[in-house]
Amino acid sequence: MTPEAYRELLDELHLSPGAAARILGIAARTSRRWLDGTRDVSAPGFRLLVLLRDYGISPAEALEHFSQTIPETSEPE
Repeated sequence: MTPEAYRELLDELHLSPGAAARILGIAARTSRRWLDGTRDVSAPGFRLLVLLRDYGISPAEALEHFSQTIPETSEPE
């Protein structure tokens, strides 16, 4: 996964890097690093966003679902 592919996916989902990070359960800084190429994009994270897009699940629906089923973790910014 390239930073460009990640950016295109975020654009398609109308997500900011921070919003994507909340959905993926990662630090916002990690999402920004994926975009600038200083870290490799996580394949599982990318695939989850692709599934949201392909199945028409809105980011808001995903966040609502995850907030009910997955406990919050605290990860440093």
